[in-house]
Amino acid sequence: MYSRASLTLRVLGITPPGALTTESLEARCREFCDDETKPRRSFFRRHAQSRPRPLLVSVARQGESDTGTVTFPSEESKTRALDALTQAGWRVDDTFADLTVLHSAPEPDLDICAVHGLNGNAFDTFAWEGRDMWLRDFLPGQQSQHPGLARLRVMTVGYSSLIRDDKNITGLDEWSLGLIQSVSAVRRSPSERSRPIIFVCHSLGGIVTRQAMIRLEKFPTEGLKLAHCGLLFLATPHSGSEQANWNDFSLLLAKTAGVARGQVFTQLLGVFNQASVNAQEQFGALKPVPPIECLYETQKTSVIVSSASAGLIKRAKPMLNVDHQTICKFPSMYFPGYLQVLDCLSDIQKCLVAARTQSQDQQQQEKLDGGGPAGANWPAGLRGGRAVGASATSNRPGGRAEGGSAAGGDVEVASTHYRGEVPLEGGEGIGGSATGDHAVGGSAAGGNVRWG
Repeated sequence: MYSRASLTLRVLGITPPGALTTESLEARCREFCDDETKPRRSFFRRHAQSRPRPLLVSVARQGESDTGTVTFPSEESKTRALDALTQAGWRVDDTFADLTVLHSAPEPDLDICAVHGLNGNAFDTFAWEGRDMWLRDFLPGQQSQHPGLARLRVMTVGYSSLIRDDKNITGLDEWSLGLIQSVSAVRRSPSERSRPIIFVCHSLGGIVTRQAMIRLEKFPTEGLKLAHCGLLFLATPHSGSEQANWNDFSLLLAKTAGVARGQVFTQLLGVFNQASVNAQEQFGALKPVPPIECLYETQKTSVIVSSASAGLIKRAKPMLNVDHQTICKFPSMYFPGYLQVLDCLSDIQKCLVAARTQSQDQQQQEKLDGGGPAGANWPAGLRGGRAVGASATSNRPGGRAEGGSAAGGDVEVASTHYRGEVPLEGGEGIGGSATGDHAVGGSAAGGNVRWG
């Protein structure tokens, strides 16, 4: 079972793409808000009008159709819209199951995908007071300080993590596989499949994503490659703990998530704890190891994941003035925690781009080095251009004529370690002819093979 977003609904299957704009979707949904989006009169004269709460709307391409989201001023207006639009034949929900594209630039060069934790919702987990969702409302289009984050496709993935449901028999393996399948489904074209992707993971959602990375190495998929992945962990308990400490952690998590700590909950967290115990060895052995950043909460009143537990293969960094729930949601784009997250995303993006460039250079080097079967990537012969010296004729008795010089074309090879069996030859040079008294034939030099 999925938890529900408090103020936001999702519109699926909008066809044809581009048929519904953010403006038209907002206008359609405003009728369900009564007077909630209009300025209100205040009792105090100096506050003649109170500030309205506008609708927050997005429309983005997802596969062969568009997907929209609408955040309402109240839960009541959201419920009215959900009921009315469902009766009108719209595909709408507030569970955000599977994958939702929140934003897509015209030509994205980076995917960002959010993954919530237990009892979370794919939207509300990352939304301040259920409303301002930084992945949708802050992240797109304002990265002047981080050019690498300017052309994004932003997504969030929901899975059935509601622990109140005793019939929920899914667990870590099913969730990690579902994450891979959901993301792979929207990475279909060659450009999408080669695009870097950063997963933003909150709490135990980080363990789900980490397990997905381990699965990717064992069972590669076309839509998602380990080499293209980076991860930002927000308060994820990576290192495991003694059983007593883990029991304390589960009690705090249950209280924070608002669930009763029953047998199902205890058994499920036991699986997570065992997975965490093996995290360092399993993740560190990946080839390649994805670039990561780890942040942990610092609010003393409700610290669940400490600095020691939050680190994976590198030391975790603190995020000040946040607890386990607020480490992944921000009230404004100027909030220090949000700016810290931007820096982390930028650092991971740079690592992914550098790794891709290095991989491309290595592949090119292997071609130059005759990688694979001897000379497999080389033409049947490699030779510089042929050059013929210009002829010259003197018609005066005793005149002098000199043929033009000629140099055969060079072969330039960037590698000094060429191992192919195909011979590399400089171009042929033929001296120019000359006639007449004291005529000198043109000089010629064969081309060289130049090594980088």
